[in-house]
Amino acid sequence: MDLASSLNEFVRAQKSNDQTIHDERLKEFKSFLEREFQACFPPIKKSTTREEKEEDEFRVSNDTGLVGEEDEPLPVITKSYEEHAKELDDEQEELLNEAKQNASEAVQEKDYQKAAEFYRFALAIQPSAMAYAKRAECFIKLKRNLAAKQDCEQALLINPDSGKAMKVLGCALRNLGEYERATKMLSQGLAIDFDEESAKVEKEAEKFFHEIRVAKSKVKAKKDEEEKLERLKKIEERRKAMEEANEAMKNANTGGNGAGGGFNGFPGGIPPGMEGMMNDPEIMAAMMNPKVMAVLQQAQSNPGALINAMNDPEVGPLLQKIVSKMGGGMGGGMGGGGMPDFGSGGASSRGSQPSTSDSRFTEEEEEVPASFNRGPTVDEVD
Repeated sequence: MDLASSLNEFVRAQKSNDQTIHDERLKEFKSFLEREFQACFPPIKKSTTREEKEEDEFRVSNDTGLVGEEDEPLPVITKSYEEHAKELDDEQEELLNEAKQNASEAVQEKDYQKAAEFYRFALAIQPSAMAYAKRAECFIKLKRNLAAKQDCEQALLINPDSGKAMKVLGCALRNLGEYERATKMLSQGLAIDFDEESAKVEKEAEKFFHEIRVAKSKVKAKKDEEEKLERLKKIEERRKAMEEANEAMKNANTGGNGAGGGFNGFPGGIPPGMEGMMNDPEIMAAMMNPKVMAVLQQAQSNPGALINAMNDPEVGPLLQKIVSKMGGGMGGGMGGGGMPDFGSGGASSRGSQPSTSDSRFTEEEEEVPASFNRGPTVDEVD
């Protein structure tokens, strides 16, 4: 693709998306257009932060002075604020004074667009805090508060003590709904250079800022109350679970939970190894689940049923909770001491039969004389 085709393609892309020019790959091209042709582009659209979203929720609906987004792009700041201190030759000095005079006359005629253009020319010759602040005033009249805000911030870079820049910035912020910062800037500016008009705007900003604080306070109080009720609800649920657990223990120990005095279908009462867990509401809730109980009953004769059930999304987590409470000792393949015998009241199926390791000698072996198994002595060999 040749250069002309590429440029035409760029123009079409910019028309469809005004953020195209801000592509990092076009940085040098963008700077060239701004520097050589005084080109102006729409500001970069930033994503809204959580704080800004919350602030929007509390925007004062009855503030008729709020101004929406600007249709025109922000003015390009082409010169460093450090250039305000440079010396001008006679010709530049004359051009600067003429531009300021023309701007002042345009303001008197209430032609704020024309005045802003003359201030742009003056700023191109030599940036100054006063010229920026005065152009910002023109922008406010034109309902371009974002542009006014930018100019005032540039003015304060040149002169941080500019009372005029502070007041104009406060007015722009008030129109943008940034009441807290507007109040602060107006207060600081009025302390340096008082005027009735700015004082009036400060009172408006303070009024709306107070309304927002009250609204935020009410929302916070409501949220705190909802959180408190939720905590009380959880406490009540836990209390009920504890009561159910205690009732279940009482029934299991007194034989009041069905024929045979069993516990949820387990003969012989509470399964061994689980007595201490009956005070745990989570375990009790799990044990009340019919599917969990069915798996535990199956596991008495088929330990593999427990392992297979661990993959069940419904009962698996509940079974794992029971297993973890028992120290991981359920199921022969789960790294513990084997599956408890829920049906025998705690005795192992092998526990009633003595093992050969527990009784190393039979009665007949014990009656055999001690010398029966000893080897021959030296005298006997001789």
